Amino acid sequence: MFERTSIDNRTNRQPIAIELDLDDGITLSGKVSVPHGKTVIDVLNGPGGFFELHPFVGSREIIAKDTVRAVRFIKVPGSKPLRVDEEDIGGFSPHKVLGVDKDAPAEDVRKAYHRLSKAYHPDRYASADLPGEVNDYLAAVSRRVNRSYSLLQEAAAKARARSKPIFQSRRQPDFPMPDVPRPAQTSSRAVSWTSAS
Repeated sequence: MFERTSIDNRTNRQPIAIELDLDDGITLSGKVSVPHGKTVIDVLNGPGGFFELHPFVGSREIIAKDTVRAVRFIKVPGSKPLRVDEEDIGGFSPHKVLGVDKDAPAEDVRKAYHRLSKAYHPDRYASADLPGEVNDYLAAVSRRVNRSYSLLQEAAAKARARSKPIFQSRRQPDFPMPDVPRPAQTSSRAVSWTSAS
């Protein structure tokens, strides 16, 4: 049947990074799975003659407890932050994807985008009988080209917004104002009150 206790215990374990010195002079580093509420010392001094080590490089090893001469706790390097810039993801650079320099004018970026989007658009090859992998590749490259162009457009829009002053001394419209006829002003003296006697 099922070994319910071994499944439940496995999920309640935490990995601890250690470095071991063995009798034969070998130094191993990896992670030991330790139950919650216990320490590595409890695992090494506990029942049984062996424990399991998951090295950072290579496959797991079963080590005899009596061969361990020294244990050192090591700090494992932390993971990268979850939110990263687009250029950090696999070397993704919008300029490289479009094949333009970082200081290229907007017109060159637009021309490169149109050239690549026409070349890799999946609808261009709709009549050809291509393998599924090729169609997937064309769709992926098309998405990558579109994403690159949209990132560069967003950056340009932000730069334009930053270059305009936030406050202006007088209103300066972006387009010419139409001539609007003003209503004729009436005099306040035109109305007279008469009293009936």
